[in-house]
Amino acid sequence: MKQILLLILIIFIIYPVFGLTNGKQDQNSKKTITVSEKAVSNIKDKDMFCSFTESINIVIPFGTFSDAVELGIGGIAEFKIDNYFQVKGIVIGAEVGFIHFEGKEKNTEYFRMIPLFLSVGYRFSFAKNFYFLPELYAGGSVNIQSYNDDTSIVGDVSINYSQKTQVEPAAKIKLRTGYMGKLFFFSISGMYGTIFEKTGLLQYVAMSFDAGVQF
Repeated sequence: MKQILLLILIIFIIYPVFGLTNGKQDQNSKKTITVSEKAVSNIKDKDMFCSFTESINIVIPFGTFSDAVELGIGGIAEFKIDNYFQVKGIVIGAEVGFIHFEGKEKNTEYFRMIPLFLSVGYRFSFAKNFYFLPELYAGGSVNIQSYNDDTSIVGDVSINYSQKTQVEPAAKIKLRTGYMGKLFFFSISGMYGTIFEKTGLLQYVAMSFDAGVQF
């Protein structure tokens, strides 16, 4: 009888302790899962982000392009997604811009290009908040040229210009370096671009000064 009572007493003592221990373990497990879920959520929020950039571009034509036009200047707007598909460093984007060139020859009044590009690049971080971003661009350019076919025009004479608009394939490579804060960022870029006209290549190099916001 005493042995039975002792066994019952031991059961009553051990069971609450065992139950309490299991309860604490369950709570700790739930807390661990909750913390893990929050950590994953925070990582996802931080890893992929978007940005919008405005830039001032100075464009220097060369080759046959430089025979017809002077230095060009204009602006470009870009939308980008960083860490695309959760792959850290991968940057994709799209841009549209407007560049104006004054004509160098008498028979060319002006040349304007509206670049439309998709891009992909990889962002390398160095130091604190500084980065280096090489990018490849592919797309097209809407080219608007005001010209006169008569190449023998000389002197100060009145010229009747006609306007020609063409859409040509285009590509460029860009190297960008800059500073990225929590919200705003600033960068400077150098690039080489080509417009693939039917009659030949229009080549240029350019420098841009960029400022934007990330969200």
